[in-house]
Amino acid sequence: MRSMPQSPGPSPILLHPRRTLLSLFIAWKGLLLAIAVGSGFSGPAYDTSTTLALAQDEHAHAFDPVTRLTRWDAIYFTASARRGYLYEQEWAFARGLPVVISFLSRLLDFFTGLWPVQHHHHHHRHDDPGQEAPSGAREAALGVFVSHAAHLAAVMTLYDLVRTLSSQSLSPPPRRNDLVPFLAALLHALSPAGLFLSAPYAESSFALLTFAGFSLLARAAPLRRSWGKTALQVAAGAVLGLATAFRTNGVLNGIPFAAECVLSTLRFVRSRLGRGSKGQQQQQHDRSFVGYLLGLFGPLAGGVLVAAGSAVPQVFAYLRYCSGPSEPRPWCHRTLPSIYAFVQEHYWGTGFLRYWTMSNLPLFLLAAPVLTIMSISGVEVLRQPSTSLGIVGRLDTGSRTFVQAVAAGQVVLATLALSTYHVQVVTRLASGYPIWYWWLANCLAGQDEKRSVWGERAVIFMVMYAMIQGGLFVCFLPPA
Repeated sequence: MRSMPQSPGPSPILLHPRRTLLSLFIAWKGLLLAIAVGSGFSGPAYDTSTTLALAQDEHAHAFDPVTRLTRWDAIYFTASARRGYLYEQEWAFARGLPVVISFLSRLLDFFTGLWPVQHHHHHHRHDDPGQEAPSGAREAALGVFVSHAAHLAAVMTLYDLVRTLSSQSLSPPPRRNDLVPFLAALLHALSPAGLFLSAPYAESSFALLTFAGFSLLARAAPLRRSWGKTALQVAAGAVLGLATAFRTNGVLNGIPFAAECVLSTLRFVRSRLGRGSKGQQQQQHDRSFVGYLLGLFGPLAGGVLVAAGSAVPQVFAYLRYCSGPSEPRPWCHRTLPSIYAFVQEHYWGTGFLRYWTMSNLPLFLLAAPVLTIMSISGVEVLRQPSTSLGIVGRLDTGSRTFVQAVAAGQVVLATLALSTYHVQVVTRLASGYPIWYWWLANCLAGQDEKRSVWGERAVIFMVMYAMIQGGLFVCFLPPA
């Protein structure tokens, strides 16, 4: 994948970029599914969780792709879709994906009349943990469908997002270059998250909603104060709030809204420092102050909606565990009574530097390539957004601030993954952050030979990691 020279006409692959992306997406997914199904030759996984969750003999379904993909956290997601949260630790898994799967399952019931809802125990909370629905196979299959559909849509949305931002230069080139947006979207299809974007996990849906929300913000960024800009910001907040309902790290998507508030404040302060007669200054101040308040409404409302995606489930958890007649759980008495923070700490052992043990050193080494790419790309974009992303000319102030804010969120995630999370999950969490795809695409498409070679090696790592990790995942082996 050497640096590609700029030709007078468009590259053949760019004549129909979306069609090409679809073909490559199908080919890559086919390869990963072949790895998943082919692993059936190794026999059933040593862990029987899938057998219990799907109520089926894995020996008889050794080559069933849904069975092979229902591993690790996918079991929690599909179980929650079938009968809601039953155990406290299940609140570690955001509610977005189970709600979508459950809705699709009810929709199937409505249209087909098969597997009636009352026989399938949908949305019923059981007081007796032993009362489980007989099978979660349908929910698992729907989860696989949702992940594939969302991943494909995310690929196309990322292409449009990078294409939109690339055109917001103050001195755009006479002809748009679609190579970098195409490569960025292709890199998302080839993400090291691999089968996590095919299995009943929330990563692909989170990526789709994040890219869609950022696309709305990208359209709003170059606009001056207007109702159209405000509407785009509020709509983006709603979409990104849904993303947070799929993955709680989506709260970092609130950073662009905070940056917009700061930018609006700086504009207001500069307007007050303008010269003129005392009367003119007072009139300008009155107008600018009203405009400033109106300009703050969009980013403030958007930021609140992003936070709501995480806060609303916490409120429901508090009402369930802290306000009833039963003994309140320990986290109910904390200053910020978050069930999510508690179960992550209590059941999964996350926390500042708690994962820094010698036994976990191999997991840090596995995560190192993705952490390196996310950190370097994020810092470079923070310093020089146009140059590091291959944008001809200088971005306008609003677009530049937006891109830098998205990069800041990526750097914060990498820092949290290194210091607080189970570090290996960064290889799949990274799938929902667009900056490093864009930056790596520019490395591949640019004229710098050294960066091009570096980019090629990164792509080789991504492909190899996704394939090897996929084979381990379906056999219930780490890293997960």
